[in-house]
Amino acid sequence: MKNVKIAFRNLSRQRKRTILLGSAIAFGIMIVTIINGFAGSFINNVSENFSHLFAGHVFVEGFEKTADNATMSVIRDDSALMATVDSLKLPVKSISKRTDFQGTLIFHGLSVVQNIVGSDWEKETYLKERLVLLEGSFDDLLKTDSDGIQHGIILSRDIAKRLNVEVNDRITVKLRTIYNQLNVGDFTVTAICYDPGLFGSISAYANLSYVNELMSMEK
Repeated sequence: MKNVKIAFRNLSRQRKRTILLGSAIAFGIMIVTIINGFAGSFINNVSENFSHLFAGHVFVEGFEKTADNATMSVIRDDSALMATVDSLKLPVKSISKRTDFQGTLIFHGLSVVQNIVGSDWEKETYLKERLVLLEGSFDDLLKTDSDGIQHGIILSRDIAKRLNVEVNDRITVKLRTIYNQLNVGDFTVTAICYDPGLFGSISAYANLSYVNELMSMEK
């Protein structure tokens, strides 16, 4: 205790210097803490954005062989897959069943090659939380036209600018079905989302039922 008493006595004799030194140390610790906090939250947010925008951490794809030995990328019956996931007792947060294709979006002579992801928006949770809409709403995406079809699509801000489209504009899409046949459809821009950069403009989002119809699958 004698050394401690001597130390406190020296500090009390040089109060100004002690206060200045203590303030400098506290300020340095505060800066380091703030930087670590920003870096940690940045890493977490970026990783979560990528995982949710691309449908999760684990992707499962399936293929079928036709009678003429051709390959189709499709999962018609997922009962065995779902039973396996349940039996493994994995800490799964969510499971999303989606259909996607790479097609060409066309509007007034302008075109963009885009990956179109069909989602069940009545069941989606995480994707809705991660997509920041600048215009439109998810409710507009679920609206049906006179034919009872949900033609809505969400484009990123960058893709909307490249096509020069706005909300409620009608755009044409050209694609190939699971049978490798050419098909043409149309979408109505119901929302424009914030583009987080890098991979943000890779995918556009539409309704699962209509995407399946374009791909010659059951709704």
